[in-house]
Amino acid sequence: MPGVDFTREDVAEEAGVDPWETADDFAEEIDVEEMAEASRGFAAAAGEAGGASEVAARASELSQDSATTDGIGHHNADEHITITDRDLQGGGQDIESVADIINSATKLASDTEEEVSILRSDAQEAFHEHLTDARTTYQNKYAELEESVASALLIETPSVTVAGSVYLAEGSHFTQWSFPQAALTRIRDHYLGKAAGDITTLHGDMETEIDDYRSWMVSRAGELTELGYDVGAGPHSMWHTEEMAEYSAEAIKDEMAKPEDERDLDLLAQHTAGLAAIGAGVYDPDDPTSPRRDLTPEERAYLEEFYDTVDEDTLAELGNMSPGEPGGQDAGAGYQHALDTRWDRIHDIQATVGNGINMLMNPEIGGIDINAHPSIQGPAPIPESIQAFVYDADSDLRNAESLDDARGVMNNFNGFGNLMDQATVPPGNDFAHHLTTAALDVQEAVEEVNTDAYNDAVAEEAQHESLDFDVPNYLENTGSSGLLSNVAQNTDASFEILSNDGVREELLNARWADSDGAGDLVRSAVLPNGGEHDSERRALADDVIQHFTAEPSRLIEDWEEDGIMEPHYPWDTSGLQGAVSDATLSRLDAIVGLEGAEGAWDEDQRFPVFSLMAATDDNVYEHFKTGVFETQRNLAYEYYTDDLSQEGDRRTVAQSIGNLTGLMEFGERDVINWYEGREDAQAAQRQKHLQTSIGAAFNVAGMVPGGVGTVASAASTGYGMIEPTLFPDYKPQEPAAQAAYSHEADRVNELLEAHAITGGAIDAHNQRHPDGQLDLIPAEEVLAGDNGAGSPTIPLNDAGNGVTYRDGDPDDIDDLITGARGAATADSLDYSPDSEHSSATRFGN
Repeated sequence: MPGVDFTREDVAEEAGVDPWETADDFAEEIDVEEMAEASRGFAAAAGEAGGASEVAARASELSQDSATTDGIGHHNADEHITITDRDLQGGGQDIESVADIINSATKLASDTEEEVSILRSDAQEAFHEHLTDARTTYQNKYAELEESVASALLIETPSVTVAGSVYLAEGSHFTQWSFPQAALTRIRDHYLGKAAGDITTLHGDMETEIDDYRSWMVSRAGELTELGYDVGAGPHSMWHTEEMAEYSAEAIKDEMAKPEDERDLDLLAQHTAGLAAIGAGVYDPDDPTSPRRDLTPEERAYLEEFYDTVDEDTLAELGNMSPGEPGGQDAGAGYQHALDTRWDRIHDIQATVGNGINMLMNPEIGGIDINAHPSIQGPAPIPESIQAFVYDADSDLRNAESLDDARGVMNNFNGFGNLMDQATVPPGNDFAHHLTTAALDVQEAVEEVNTDAYNDAVAEEAQHESLDFDVPNYLENTGSSGLLSNVAQNTDASFEILSNDGVREELLNARWADSDGAGDLVRSAVLPNGGEHDSERRALADDVIQHFTAEPSRLIEDWEEDGIMEPHYPWDTSGLQGAVSDATLSRLDAIVGLEGAEGAWDEDQRFPVFSLMAATDDNVYEHFKTGVFETQRNLAYEYYTDDLSQEGDRRTVAQSIGNLTGLMEFGERDVINWYEGREDAQAAQRQKHLQTSIGAAFNVAGMVPGGVGTVASAASTGYGMIEPTLFPDYKPQEPAAQAAYSHEADRVNELLEAHAITGGAIDAHNQRHPDGQLDLIPAEEVLAGDNGAGSPTIPLNDAGNGVTYRDGDPDDIDDLITGARGAATADSLDYSPDSEHSSATRFGN
C-alpha cells in the first residue's frame, strides 16, 4: 500500500540482519539429500574397508552411485541418512566410532536445518503480520481523516491523530485533502521497527541454533582425524564448508583479541581442527614431504575463506603466543611438566595454522598458483593476512615513521615467522622461493632501519657534545629465521635457492639476529640425501665452507674488533655455524684428501677450514670434534678389516688419521694466535678447546660407530659415523662436569685419537669374532686415569692389546697409534704464526 508498505529487504536493512538469507544459505549448506547419498556410500564402503583410514575415499566413490538404485531415484532422504549397524557389517570398532559421529552429525544437521527453516517461517509470518498491521492502521486512519474533512469548517484544516500526535491534512478546501506524509511515515516507521525487532530476535535464535551446530561439528572434527578418518576425502562435506571456515576463523580472532592469560587453548585447538583434518588427509604425518592426495575443491575453498577471515594481527598473535604461568603449580618438576605441556599445545596450534598456509599456497596440490598472478601491484588471489607478511612487510618497515612504529611491524612479522617455524608441512617450490625472498627483504630493511637509528644516535651525541653514547634499541628480526626454517623442509627448493649465487651471498652475509633458519636452509641444500643432485650438493657445500674461510668475520662474531655499533648489535651466528660445521663434516673426506673422495680439496685449502671450525662457538666445535674422532674410528676400523696388503696403503690410513688430529691442532693454535693482544679472547679460546675435547670424549663414548659393517672405503667415512639430522640440537657439556680434568687440549686430542684407533680395532675384532666380544673403555675413564702423562694405549680396552682384528695377522694397536701420531706432528702440520696457512698471514693481522 503506497506510503506504509515495506519489504523484507527494508526490514533486514532496518534490523541489520537478514534471517531469510541466513536460512537460505544454511539450507544450501545442509543438503539432506546429499547427506543421504553420502551415508549410503559410507555404509557400502564400511563392509569393504579394513579400518577407518580406508573407508573415506571408497565411500566417496560409492556415494556418487548411491543417489539411485536400479535407476530409481531416492526421494525420501531422511530414510537413508542414518548408517545402521547392519550397514557396517562388522567393519571394526574405529569404523563404528566414525559412523556414530557421522550419524550424530547428519541428524544434528538435519534437525538444525529444520529448526532454522521453522524460524524462517516465523520471520516471514512476523513480517506479514506487521505489514498487515501497518496497512490496517493506515486504512483506519484514512477513514478517520475522511470524517475530519467532512466535519471541518471552511476555515479549519482537517487532521488525523497517529500514536498520540496530531497531523494536519495536506491540500485545501478548494483542491483536495490528502493524507499527511508525516503520518504515513510515522505509521510505516512504527510497524517497520516492530517487524525489525521481531526479526532481530528470530535471527538471534537462528544464529544460536546454527552456532550450536557448528560448535558441535568443530568439536568432532578432531575426533574423526584421531580415528584415522579422512574427512576431506569422505563423502560428507559438512565439516569443510566455507561457512564453517568463517565460523572458526572468527572464533579464533575473538579469542586472540583477549588478554593472553584469558585465552582458551582448548577453544583454539577446536577451531583449528578443521585445518588439522585437511592436513591429516593430504599429508602422511610420518612423511609430510609427500602428499597422499590433492586438496578437494571444498578444502581449497575452506582454506581461502579461513585465511580471508583471519587478519594479520591474529596470525601474528598466534605466532607470539606463550604459555604463561601454569595455574596451581609450584616450581619444580610438576610446574615444568605443566609448562612443557602448554608449550606443546601452543606449538600444535601454530603448526596447524602454518600448515594451512603452506597447503593453500601450493598449486602442486591444488592450492593457489602464485605465478598465475606474479604482479603484487595488481589484484592477486592471496589472502591479505598472508600477503601482509610475505609481500608487504619490508616496505612497511621502511615506511614506518619512527623506530617504535617499525618495532610494531617487526613484532608482528616475528610472530608470523614463529608460526611458520612450527609448520610441519613443507612449502611448495614457488612459495618456498617467495618465503626466502621475504626473509631476505625484511632482513635488508631491518639492517637499513638499524643503521639509520645508529647514525641518528651518533648525530644526537655530536649535537649535544655528550660523553655518553645512547645505544639505540635495535630491531631484532627473528621472523626471517622461522620462514627459512620452514623453507628448509623442502630440500629440493632449498637446493635451488642456495644454488643462486646472489641469493647465497645475501643469505650468508646477512647479520641475522637468529641464524638458525639460515643454518637449516644451508643443511637442507648441501647435505646429500640420496637424490640425483648429490654431487651438486657436495659442490655447493664446498662453496658455503669456502665462503666463510675466505671471510671468517662473516661467521665468527668477534673475529674482528669493530666500532661501538658491533657489541650491541643483535647478531647471532650460532645457527649458521652449526650448519657450516655439518657441511664440513659431510665433506671431511674431500677436505683432508681421503682416497676416492669426490671433489678433493687442494692441500692449502684444508688449513683455513680447521681454523674456522676452531673459532666457532663451543657447542658447535664440540659437535665438530665429535665428528672428527668418529671419522678416525671408522678409518681405523677399515684399516683392520680391509685387505690393505700394501704397506703404502697402511701408511695412507695412518697418515689420514694423524692428519685429522694435526689439522685440528693447527686450527686451535692458529685461532689462539689470531687473538693475540686480546688476552681475554685468547684465554676463552684455550678453555673452549679443552672443554670441547672433553665434551667430545663424553659424546663418542655413547656412540655406535656407523662404519661397522657398512663402510666400503675410506672415502665414504666422512659423515657416515654421525647420523645427520636436518635440525640437530647440540647439548655441550657443562663446564662443571669437566672440572675434574686437568689436561691440555693437545693431550686430550692425542688420547681421543688413540681411543678412536682402539675403538676401530675392537669394532673389527667384534665383527669377526661374535663369540669373543671385547669392550672399549669409555673415553671419559681414559681421560680421568691419564692425568696428562704416560702411554694411553694400555687402559683403552679391556683386553690390553690382545685384539684379533684380522685372522692370522694381528697388528699391535701401538703401531697404528705411533704412525698416526707421527703423521700428526709432521712438518706440514706444525703450526707457525708465520706459516703461509696461518690466519695472521692470510688476513694480515
